[in-house]
Amino acid sequence: MELLGYMFDFGYESPSTGETSPGSLAVQKLREKELLRLKTEMQQIQRIRDESTRLGDDLHRAVESGNAQLAMQLLRLGANPCQKNARGQTPREVAMDHNKNGSHSAILARLNAHCRR
Repeated sequence: MELLGYMFDFGYESPSTGETSPGSLAVQKLREKELLRLKTEMQQIQRIRDESTRLGDDLHRAVESGNAQLAMQLLRLGANPCQKNARGQTPREVAMDHNKNGSHSAILARLNAHCRR
């Protein structure tokens, strides 16, 4: 009899009557809260991914233009130095492609140093 009381208190639904115990309602409320929390966390993760993608796009543009100072600021803000652009290039590869007569050597040095960490 103790087992039946425990099951009823903590969320047992009677198969014969279909009645839901108060414990079952509490469990349902907890599940709803947990689902809401998980949904909120997933939205936060998506916002972070979107921000990271935007920062990565900005990093590629800064590297392409040769702006080492902006590139380093974007890296400090969390831009991913390994993220590939639409052409499948990392910021380092973009810098190597645009490096004419050492024009991107400062950026390359900083990206190399950043990628070793």
